[in-house]
Amino acid sequence: VEVDGNIAIGAFALDATADNSHTGTIGIGFEALTNLTSAGTTVAVGYQALKALTTGASNHAFGYQSQLACVDGEANVSFGRGTLGTNVSGDQNTAFGHQALETFNSDVDGNNVAVGMNAMQALTTGRNNAVVGTMAGDALQTGDQNTALGSFALSSAQDCDRVVAVGYA
Repeated sequence: VEVDGNIAIGAFALDATADNSHTGTIGIGFEALTNLTSAGTTVAVGYQALKALTTGASNHAFGYQSQLACVDGEANVSFGRGTLGTNVSGDQNTAFGHQALETFNSDVDGNNVAVGMNAMQALTTGRNNAVVGTMAGDALQTGDQNTALGSFALSSAQDCDRVVAVGYA
């Protein structure tokens, strides 16, 4: 069993890894990566960041309850309070900003990018969406291949595909 180069700081951080093989894992904060059994190259910094993760590899979560519910999603990156908070199994999502992609929860979708406070906050399922701006796409619940640039851009749409919105809404 190979367990090398791991760092745990905080109560219950990385406490479930036991003798499972993983390398380069960092958990800093109360219950950061507390359920991790095996997944290398994963970083969680913040109160309960990646708390539920058991096996998903290459996730990076920074912030209070960032990726809180992620169990086996892979290659997700999140910065900010509650970012990707309900994502359990979605892969390759990027969320930057307070509660960006907070309610995303799909085990078949992914490849979404949300940058800005509450950006795509309501999205539950969808793939290949990209929004940049405060509250950009914040009401969008389902949708694929949407692009929004600007504060409040695409903020009233709840279900749409292949829409481009540019500018303040």
